[in-house]
Amino acid sequence: MNADDDENWIEREEGFSAVQRASKQLLGRRYRLELAAHIATRRLAGVFTASGLASGTGLSAQQIHEEVDLLQKCGCLERLGRGPRNRVVYRALDNELWDYAQAAVARISRESESAAR
Repeated sequence: MNADDDENWIEREEGFSAVQRASKQLLGRRYRLELAAHIATRRLAGVFTASGLASGTGLSAQQIHEEVDLLQKCGCLERLGRGPRNRVVYRALDNELWDYAQAAVARISRESESAAR
């Protein structure tokens, strides 16, 4: 594999949306950007659980927990304790990530739709 192949590998990934390709390139995981955008919408509602994120995004519980752990370590989320049905409750902290994620997903989605026409 030459350098050009290595740089463009994500373009060849079948089944990835444009947002997932961008997320993989920018943030290292294909679902990280969409999850951050989803958390941004939940942030306005106050608190949320990992299982709520899983049902809202279609990601597995394991994927959600890995991301939530990372977001906690980065200072983007705060663990508040246990809520109903003994589920861990989180709150999104003020961080530019949330606005960036929402704007990036919207822009990439718009550009992808335009290119498909």
